[in-house]
Amino acid sequence: MIPVHFPNVVYAELLKLYTRSAGLMTLAVSGLVGMVVAAVAAWLEYGIRTGMVQGPGVQGDTTQFSAILVGDWALYGRNFFVLPLMLLLVTATVVAGEYTDRTLREVAVRPLSRLSILLAKLLALLSLSALSLFFTFGIAFGAGLAAFGLPASWELLPALLAGYAASLLSDLAIICLGMLASMLMGGVGGVLISAAFLLGADLALRGFLTALNFFGVSGASGLLPWTLGHALDVWLGWKDGWEPQRFIVVVGVAIGAFSLAQLRFSRMDVP
Repeated sequence: MIPVHFPNVVYAELLKLYTRSAGLMTLAVSGLVGMVVAAVAAWLEYGIRTGMVQGPGVQGDTTQFSAILVGDWALYGRNFFVLPLMLLLVTATVVAGEYTDRTLREVAVRPLSRLSILLAKLLALLSLSALSLFFTFGIAFGAGLAAFGLPASWELLPALLAGYAASLLSDLAIICLGMLASMLMGGVGGVLISAAFLLGADLALRGFLTALNFFGVSGASGLLPWTLGHALDVWLGWKDGWEPQRFIVVVGVAIGAFSLAQLRFSRMDVP
């Protein structure tokens, strides 16, 4: 049952999030990604059309450029390291940062359940993720329409939107992992270090499984879709084909990390 005061708690978290430099910077970078990708696509289209850009695989026909293509590139650019890292940093700021500067105590001592506090933070952070995706898509797709006109294949638009929606699921897993790291490490720096260690270990595991598959070890390739890094790229399915394993892992990681974070928070002595 949702407490009566819960909407006020969510509003307070939203107010804090969107008045912090980290949250505003995340939105600014999201829009910048869309603008940069659109500018690069326009430059490439002009270069191919005028013969300035030449080389293997480059064709004079520029009809392949469309708003769909720009939106696709923007999705890749948005999910390539920078925005997920910024989202993790914002998560660490609103959880671990408030713990270290003791502002979390002001909320924890009120007659609120700690589940309400943590869930309100999660919803606020998820709204930031959704807005960042909206900014990236809106700017990139709008600029693509202006530069290249209507896309030839409108049927691809729902699939592309599904890719952006799947990115929200990936961001949810990143946020929940950031919350768990915040509860365990207790500092912004510790959260970033633990995230780097986790992703590094996952990269090593995927490399090991790839090597085993190269040498013909049976079953190695079947384990790759169940790794964290592979699951966080669930949005790639909009074009390559959806893989159920990615969804299972990313949802499982989000639920498991948030549950562990809540368990830890409920037993913490907030100074």
